Amino acid sequence: MPDPTIPVAYAAAQLTLSGTKQNLYTLLSAIIPNVGAGQTVLLQADPGNEGLVILVGDSDISTTRYGYAMGAGDSRVYPPSGFQSVPISNIWVMCSTGAAPLLNVEVVA
Repeated sequence: MPDPTIPVAYAAAQLTLSGTKQNLYTLLSAIIPNVGAGQTVLLQADPGNEGLVILVGDSDISTTRYGYAMGAGDSRVYPPSGFQSVPISNIWVMCSTGAAPLLNVEVVA
């Protein structure tokens, strides 16, 4: 059994989103053991999401209030420290249309 206090060195997952807001940490921790702080998080809207837009923001995310939008193939990296560092638990995602796009995620220690 992995030690829950030690983050994984590398993990990848493909998440199916919904039209309602979802917390990225909650989604990831359900399938990747030991996901946590101090890790680089890479997000990519799956290239097959033609016509679907993934919205990314904080806990108040909605179709009219979000940080940025990712079309098919778009990506974003969150480094573990520095100006762009954001805890995974503060990132929320949703689809702009209520469809079920795929979000590819990599977590690297």
